[in-house]
Amino acid sequence: MKSIAQTRNLQSIDYTIRDDISTLKELITNLVNIEIDKYEQEELKITSQEDLDQMIINGKVSFGFKYRETDIDRANAVSVALQAFEDGLYVVFLNNSELKSLNDKLILNENDSISLVRLTMLTGKYY
Repeated sequence: MKSIAQTRNLQSIDYTIRDDISTLKELITNLVNIEIDKYEQEELKITSQEDLDQMIINGKVSFGFKYRETDIDRANAVSVALQAFEDGLYVVFLNNSELKSLNDKLILNENDSISLVRLTMLTGKYY
């Protein structure tokens, strides 16, 4: 049987996480807020040919325009991220160990690896 799985190059993203994080819930909340801050601080920048080529490879070409007219509701964004975890839409690993509950206790150290993996639900019929 042939494999139709597609290999993707995953890149590591460095984050500066607050020191007082002690649960998975606090970690997800902190990551959501970091991403919102990054989004709000982005500025329109000139896209190089290399950037354009990489966007074409990724399948999405954008030029940094923000089409939002309202501010992002941080509380709602955090709520959606936490609910998505509880619903099993993604899993979180800390140094290759799965964190199964939002109340899981964490001890984060410098250079720890945190992986968030979005799960894809498969459906189908057998004939």
